[in-house]
Amino acid sequence: MSSIVLPEIEVQSASPDLLPPDPDQQSLTVSALRVSQPIGESFIASIPFKTLIRISRFDVRRIMQVERAFETYLGIQRPVDPKRRDQLQEYVNFKDANFPGAVIIAIDADYARFDDKTKALEIRNWREGEDRPSVNLGDVARVIDGQHRIAGLENFKGEKFDIPVTIFVGADLSDQAYIFSTVNLEQTKVNKSLSYDLFALAKTRSPQKTAHNIAVALDRDPSSPFHEKIKRLGFAQRAGGKETLTQATFVEMLMATISTNPKVDRDLLLKGKSLDRVRPDRPGNLVFRNLFIDEKDMSSLKILTITFWRCRNAGKLHGGRLARV
Repeated sequence: MSSIVLPEIEVQSASPDLLPPDPDQQSLTVSALRVSQPIGESFIASIPFKTLIRISRFDVRRIMQVERAFETYLGIQRPVDPKRRDQLQEYVNFKDANFPGAVIIAIDADYARFDDKTKALEIRNWREGEDRPSVNLGDVARVIDGQHRIAGLENFKGEKFDIPVTIFVGADLSDQAYIFSTVNLEQTKVNKSLSYDLFALAKTRSPQKTAHNIAVALDRDPSSPFHEKIKRLGFAQRAGGKETLTQATFVEMLMATISTNPKVDRDLLLKGKSLDRVRPDRPGNLVFRNLFIDEKDMSSLKILTITFWRCRNAGKLHGGRLARV
C-alpha cells in the first residue's frame, strides 16, 4: 500500500495489554467485494452487528481509555465520547435506526484471507502455518472510523442489524492515519436548518416535523410577526437582510415546548404508540405538548402568532426593545 510522508516520530504503545490469544483456532467468514483504489485494496462487506462487535470489542474498549496509535502518529486525540455512545445506544433501538455510512476497520494481513472464487473473506486468530492462535479474535480488528457506532450497537436489543464495513487488510500505520484524517478531518457538517427542513418529507408526525411546518408557515404568512424573517436553510434567502433568525434556532425553541426528548417521541409515534400528556394546569415548559398530541397544530400556530404580535407591540411601546423579531 502507498504511504503518506510524515516526519518520523517515536510512537509509544498507547494500548493496555493485549488480550491473551484464544485457546483454540477460531475464524469468521463474511461475503465481501474487493475494491481497488490508488491507496491500495480494501474489501466491502455487510457484517452482522454481533460479528462486528466480536472482532472489534477490545479495540473499542481500548479507544475509550487511550488514543489510538495513528492518533498519536497524527498528534490528535479522538477517544470514545461517553455522551455520544449513550446517545447511539438509545438510537439503535429506534424503529428507523440505520447506519448507512461504512464503519472502517483495519486487519493485519496475517489474520485475513480473501478467496476470489467464493468472494469470502476469512478473519482468523492464527497465522498461516501456525497450529495455535497467536491473537485473540476479539482483538483482531483496529477501528479507524465508527467506534461510537460499534459501542452503541452493544446495547441493541433486536435480532438483526447488519453494518456496512470497509476493511483494509495490511494497512500500515501511516495509511490508517491518512484514511482517518480523510474521513474525519475533511468532512463537512450538514447545516442544522437543512436537516430540520428535510423532516417536512416525513409521512409520520413528529415534534421535528410539526415545529418545521410551523416555522415555515410563520415565515410565509404576510400577517405573521415572523414574515420573511426566518433563514430557511440557515442562511439568508432574500435580499435586504430581513432574515434575522435561523430556522434551526426557531425549530429547537418550539420543540422544547412540545417534548423533552423529540427523538424518543418520534420513535414512539413511528411504532404506533401514544405519547404521555401533561397536566393542563401544570404543563411546565411543554405548553404545546397536548395540542401536538391532539394534532391541533393550527391552534399552536395561532397562539404563537398572537403571542409574538403582542410581544412585538409591547416592544414598540417600551423603547423598541422588542420591535425587531
